[in-house]
Amino acid sequence: AGAEIERNLFAIQQARAQREVRAANQALEAEIANLRYLLALPPEQPLEPTGAVSREIRPLPPEAELAARALTQRPDLVALRFDAERAAELIPLVK
Repeated sequence: AGAEIERNLFAIQQARAQREVRAANQALEAEIANLRYLLALPPEQPLEPTGAVSREIRPLPPEAELAARALTQRPDLVALRFDAERAAELIPLVK
């Protein structure tokens, strides 16, 4: 009975692994199709990456620089600044 349970557990794990491989392959094909679309390549053209993939992770800039960059580039903050400037320009017109 114990060996049969082991075989069943193995079969379940194998089926899960096969399902995950199929899902990963489908996701890969979808992303390759999306890349071809973004590069305006025909669907039948093979995509052949060249060169080595860099595994180097660059260090983040200092926290102060990241905060300054966020304050100047975040779209919601840019929109708020624009609204504040527009409101400040309208105040003399209302008076």
